Amino acid sequence: MARGSDTRHADRECNICKWFVEQDLINGVILLLDNLFYNTRATGIIIGPPKRKPDRRQGNIVFVNTSRRVDKGCLKIYMSEEELRPRAEMFLKGEPVEGEVVVMTREQAVKADYNLSPSRWMRQVDDTAQRSISEIIADLQLLDEESRQGDGHLAKMLAKLK
Repeated sequence: MARGSDTRHADRECNICKWFVEQDLINGVILLLDNLFYNTRATGIIIGPPKRKPDRRQGNIVFVNTSRRVDKGCLKIYMSEEELRPRAEMFLKGEPVEGEVVVMTREQAVKADYNLSPSRWMRQVDDTAQRSISEIIADLQLLDEESRQGDGHLAKMLAKLK
């Protein structure tokens, strides 16, 4: 169950994660942008409790997806204040929000062999509208016909220049 680039210590990593889950010391996991850190594909950051978890969050781990909320600036990746505040509020509230927040129980973590990889628990919601293959083919045929007509017009104009 390796989560980094070095799989030699996978069992130790699993045991550490297991201990934290069993002690209920993980408050949440925040899904960050892919490839944010060098030499690892790790995309999440685990958040422990400040002093103690609120009673309503006992036995739960909150996953928050911020991966599509970051901006690329000059030499760094950042999250604007307008994006940060709502994500922080969602994390603190700790209730499921489609595509943004997942709440996992300790029992689910045990069944998943203590795998807290955000990509396992966070379903990516795609805002892109999906079209059928037949619609796409029809659009391509229309574009092909328009291209042929444009080629014909261009050929006529070039013929006049001779």
